[in-house]
Amino acid sequence: VTGGNCIAIDFPGGTNTYANGINLQGDIVGRYTGADGTVHGFLWRGFVKTASMVYSAAHDFSTRLNPNAVWSYGFTTTVGGPFTLNSISGSTYYSGEAGWFGPIPGATAPGFPLVVGGANVISTVLDMGPGPSSYAVVRWTAPSRGRWDVVGEFFGTGLTTGDVHVLRDGAPVFNSAVNGSQVAQFSLSIDVVAGDTIDFAAGPGPYGDNLNDPTGFNVTITPEQ
Repeated sequence: VTGGNCIAIDFPGGTNTYANGINLQGDIVGRYTGADGTVHGFLWRGFVKTASMVYSAAHDFSTRLNPNAVWSYGFTTTVGGPFTLNSISGSTYYSGEAGWFGPIPGATAPGFPLVVGGANVISTVLDMGPGPSSYAVVRWTAPSRGRWDVVGEFFGTGLTTGDVHVLRDGAPVFNSAVNGSQVAQFSLSIDVVAGDTIDFAAGPGPYGDNLNDPTGFNVTITPEQ
């Protein structure tokens, strides 16, 4: 039930569909009987948003869709510069993280800048890898007018020498360096109208060299009540 209305759940081509659980992000788990009589499990991500309307960059991350509802994964060449969607999907060569890759070839991934998460699991954090003199960007596009609480963090992975930013429609509202294992936390209240963007950008730092510069990231975005 959402907004006082019941929503039917029918798995395409199946029968005896049952929903066993739903979380705040609107992800539903359950089971259905296939045409061959075998019972299967299913996970429908973002099927319905509950009244709490919680957006989580890591939890909502999709390795199949870009854009993915309110989320997009791409890059810029300057802070607040023109945004380009990453068009390459795949996995990193050594860690096996899955996600979206930019056009710059790399020794450890199909391309940079990159945004990736754990393969075949619901991610708890994302890994943002800048490119040489370019920024990995996770973009949130506002679904409606209002004031939204934007709470999250970037963090270094030990050797990181990067710079990180939060931008509203291209204008910075938070900037920080991230060196070593440093954590850069932010808690913001941002007014938007539908279609406004909030970008979360991770760059290679003052030297423009992205060697050993992966940056961990997550953010939760909720409407103020």
